[in-house]
Amino acid sequence: MYKVAILDDSSEAVTELERHLKKYQKDENVFFDIHKFSQGFAFLDSFKNNYDLIFLDIDMPAINGLDVARKIRKIDENVIIIFVTNMAGCAINGYEVAASDFLVKPINHEQLVFCLNRCINSLKTTQIRKITIKTQHGYSAINEDKILYIEVRLHSLIFHIIDGEDLETYGSLKDLEKILNPNYFVRCNSCYLVNLNHVDTINGDNCLIKGQVLPISRSKKKEFINRFMENI
Repeated sequence: MYKVAILDDSSEAVTELERHLKKYQKDENVFFDIHKFSQGFAFLDSFKNNYDLIFLDIDMPAINGLDVARKIRKIDENVIIIFVTNMAGCAINGYEVAASDFLVKPINHEQLVFCLNRCINSLKTTQIRKITIKTQHGYSAINEDKILYIEVRLHSLIFHIIDGEDLETYGSLKDLEKILNPNYFVRCNSCYLVNLNHVDTINGDNCLIKGQVLPISRSKKKEFINRFMENI
């Protein structure tokens, strides 16, 4: 699953783009978690480096799309930005913020497919991210792909790392889910957030991760198995 933001002050344009994305999902067996915004400042207030793709209109009130993109780049250098606008003359400005593509309204589905195919192929090869956590010994940077699973104990998070010592920090799984890549990190129950890339087997109500057996709750089982199968 890829987390997608659509930022456009035109509700008609948002609806049209969402329709194209849903068709792409169905045709290509790709899954999008779509979040919609109509105001640039509202988007920036909620923005963390947790999106894979951002579709961004340029001509918006209060703050234009190029300025939004500049602010995005101060937080996240890697997220894919795709401008969707009727201001074709602004395309060259997209290079300033390392925009991946420029789509002119009304959207042509074939062009969108070409754009998405290229972007998703890029995501598949560059999706390894780092997160920084504060421990009692200072700050530690962790590659997401090295995390086996995260366990919550009271108000502490325990990071179980492949070929490394466990790391402990203060926080909640709910907040952590907003930061970690949603394509791979899924809850198997209320206490564990699991990296699907390291799940060896699912057996009944348990999943096996590098010799560690974690229970799968009844309420999470269907989604967890579906996400595991999608990730294979």
